Formats: sequence, structure tokens, C-alpha cells
Amino acid sequence: MKKFILSLLVTVFASGLFNTLTAGYIYTIDAPLPGTFYRNDDLSQPPLVTEGDVVFPGRLVCFIEAMKMLIGIESSVSGTIVSIECSNFQYVETGQIMFIIWQ
Repeated sequence: MKKFILSLLVTVFASGLFNTLTAGYIYTIDAPLPGTFYRNDDLSQPPLVTEGDVVFPGRLVCFIEAMKMLIGIESSVSGTIVSIECSNFQYVETGQIMFIIWQ
């Protein structure tokens, strides 16, 4: 947990978001099932979201491939994506943090 908090602080300071993140809450989007993380279902297209994008409940943020099926993962909160914790084609476990959102 300490490693995660330190990583988050480094990300916030390095990205220059510290001045804008003076009040608010941190939320995460966690993997609901194990599988392979994809930032978009079509590899020739740009990622669905990038750091700094504003998301809202219901916005599609990534896909997880499990048992040869692509499952779309949606945001459950509104806010700004501060960090994307997974890389494309990375295997994720249930409960693993994929996105950090500042609200």
C-alpha cells in the first residue's frame, strides 16, 4: 500500500497536476475479472482514454479479454484520469487497479 501511495504522489507531482488537485477524492477502477488488458478493441485505433481525460459513469475505458471474449469496462464515477496502471496486453488479476481517477 505504501508503494502505491508513493507511486501516486510521484505521478501527481511529475504530471504537474498538484496545483489543480487541491481538493477532491481518489477513486480507482479495478479489474472485475482476470484476463488480458486492452486499451482499445481495435489495435489500429488510439486508446479509449488517456491520462488527463475526463470520464463519467458509463464511459467505456478499456477491455479485458477473458475466455476468448472481450468485456468492456466502464467507469462508475466521474472525474479525471490521473494514472493508467496497466499497459496494453498486460495480464490483470481480479481486483488489480487499472485506473486512478481524481474527482
